[in-house]
Amino acid sequence: MGPQKIVKTKILLVEDDEDVREIYSAALIRNGFEVILAVNGEEGLEKALKNTPDLILLDILLPIMNGFAMLKKLREENEYGKNVPVILLTNLSPDFDDILKGVLETDPAYYIVKVNFSPQQVVEKIRDVLFGLTPVHEPKRISKPERILIPAVIIIIIAAVLILSKNPGRFYSLAAFPSSLLLLLKRLVGL
Repeated sequence: MGPQKIVKTKILLVEDDEDVREIYSAALIRNGFEVILAVNGEEGLEKALKNTPDLILLDILLPIMNGFAMLKKLREENEYGKNVPVILLTNLSPDFDDILKGVLETDPAYYIVKVNFSPQQVVEKIRDVLFGLTPVHEPKRISKPERILIPAVIIIIIAAVLILSKNPGRFYSLAAFPSSLLLLLKRLVGL
């Protein structure tokens, strides 16, 4: 019996910034992952379908095709595209009109703001998604309610406190809340 070939976990890194791409690629390789690189959403979609990586690390602001457009097309493409875990890795802080809509439509495993996580912490999130408490053949998927409900409730409470603190004793209806928060709650409770 000859030597066994070690199959490495494949990660597709879709990032247009060369320095960021090199930093994350080096961290992934150092941690034993095989890395496939793409510099824009169009190339990322092509490489995802051709190479079927185990996980995709995806920037949002990309040339040619942005990360949300790429992920939406991937999710619509086939069974692999519907199920492959994706971690959004971006410098964009969550904005409830565009980002939240994109997250709800594309179902990423995590949304990570680059400046808040070191490359090694991102590797740990990848390991959590791929090798968490669920079996290796079934990547851990965090449901939308688990990912979004708690932060949404916290934001709603903060918004309510801010609104009420400015005008104590005044009656408020749900119309006082931003429509994106109401839309989020509506989707989460299935109305």
